[in-house]
Amino acid sequence: MERTQIIERVKSGIESAKRRGIHCGRPQGSTLAEQDLLKKYRHVAKDIQAGISLRRVARLHEIALGTTAKIKKAMESCPVKAAY
Repeated sequence: MERTQIIERVKSGIESAKRRGIHCGRPQGSTLAEQDLLKKYRHVAKDIQAGISLRRVARLHEIALGTTAKIKKAMESCPVKAAY
């Protein structure tokens, strides 16, 4: 009973925010483009290209494992290897 009331209030609040034009979610431009990501983490990309494991690269550069995976994915989709 109480749970359904909470769900209804949350949904109505989200709907009224949309009507007022309030944006919810991640801000636009908060993520880096692939080229910018590779430029920012150029040293990480070189270690990945050298064949070092993603976990080891993440530990060496003190970044998250997800970030190293994102960099590797950007390297695979980036046609120009000179960017990193």
